[in-house]
Amino acid sequence: MLELLAKKQRRQMRLLETLIREKRWFHLKELAEMLDCTERSLKEDLSNLRTVFDDFLIESSTNGIKISYDDSIGIEVVYHHFFKESVAFSLLEYLFFHKDVSADRICRRYDLSQQSFYRLIRNINQILQEKYNIRITLNPLNVEGDEIDVRFFYSQYFAERYYYLDWPFPDIREQVITDFITFFYKLTDYPLSFSLFHSYRIMLTVYLCRIKQGYRIELANKYGQYAYLYQDLPKINEMLHYFGLQLGVEFTEETIEQLFIIFLQKRFYFSPEDLIAATKEDAVTYKSYNLAKELLERTSQAYGLEVPNFDEMIMHIHNTAHLERREIFAEYLLYDTKSNTNGDYKTLFPKFYQDVEESLYQYLVAMGFHENPENLKHLVYTVFSHWETLLPQLLRRRKAVKVLIISRFDDNHARSMIDFLKFYCTDNFEFSQLIQHDVTISELEKSEYDVIVANFMIPKLKGKDFICTSSLTLLELVEKLNTLFYDFTRQED
Repeated sequence: MLELLAKKQRRQMRLLETLIREKRWFHLKELAEMLDCTERSLKEDLSNLRTVFDDFLIESSTNGIKISYDDSIGIEVVYHHFFKESVAFSLLEYLFFHKDVSADRICRRYDLSQQSFYRLIRNINQILQEKYNIRITLNPLNVEGDEIDVRFFYSQYFAERYYYLDWPFPDIREQVITDFITFFYKLTDYPLSFSLFHSYRIMLTVYLCRIKQGYRIELANKYGQYAYLYQDLPKINEMLHYFGLQLGVEFTEETIEQLFIIFLQKRFYFSPEDLIAATKEDAVTYKSYNLAKELLERTSQAYGLEVPNFDEMIMHIHNTAHLERREIFAEYLLYDTKSNTNGDYKTLFPKFYQDVEESLYQYLVAMGFHENPENLKHLVYTVFSHWETLLPQLLRRRKAVKVLIISRFDDNHARSMIDFLKFYCTDNFEFSQLIQHDVTISELEKSEYDVIVANFMIPKLKGKDFICTSSLTLLELVEKLNTLFYDFTRQED
């Protein structure tokens, strides 16, 4: 969806992403080549960005260009700005809240000529139709098409466009939505976590707004299958009447189905027990269960791992694959958060990551799902994030890094350093102090140790990682050792 930004906006966003991601000095020529622009354009961009982003310090010196900022500032500041500045995204948000808008009204609001207006609509529709099968209709203007994708697009838009704890729906009281979600969620055994709650309040509010405007997802009615969940609750009719008055909608069985359609769809399960029971009656669920089961068994055995939440992992893989783009952050518009997170997993465990990705791809193909990169990326994230104790298990299976500590002061100093390092470093280090009194450089080079640490220089030492601590604090030494650990273990995985 980057194409919805103007060319200059895309370039400026890529510039900030590059400076923030790399955290180093760039020469103007290097940046200009990366961004395929002139140095003059780049200078204008930097001047503009310095004015717009008070939270970022964009430095210029003989070393080039570098950005610095406080740890409390997140990169989402960048994306919020470009969402706000984009006429295309602003128009789409306006149409979400206003149905049956005239072209003249949009032209006046955004100061557009008729020609510019129709060119903008054509560009938006080309992008939306290609990815979501939705479009802006004319005379009057509305966003229509595949209603599932319309709702997903807007759910993802509001999740990215506004800060996580902001409330972007001025006509709907946040507390009422909170009470409504809490009331209905008690009907399931699924834990309502912080992240799920904030995602669902965005999704359900988007669904509610679309329902109030008369839009429906065309699916076979299923509310009869699920009505038993709430019909016998005490005072259910009074509660539905109360929420209806507060939210401005009549809660019929169809309204409830449309609102909770993400949970009422076939083959979505709230518990592993429900999924396992369904395998006896539904061939697709049976196939999905066994493929996911084989995937987990094969992967865990190949790497000597345990899966403490085995049945839950099968459910998570199954549900994630079946939901596709009905979950917030399953795909992205501008802010690719999942790739950043998956990138960390891939950097730390490249071989394991590749094997998991390949296995999940085969699962998607076998199930006949869309095996596009976004679906696959979301599934990989699900495995890494939902597999209990996976990361510590992967770290512990790695070979320990052997470190020799040498002090020119005395043995007690070396022992005190080891005590400190054992406390602050990971469990994947084995620390020893030098016992031999007449060790030579050749013997150090042939020793079993991966890293030599000393508080004096050993200029001719070869074939070993060497750290001289004469100008380092102990905490800086910890940081360097942990960095070395990741360098060592990436080669093993």
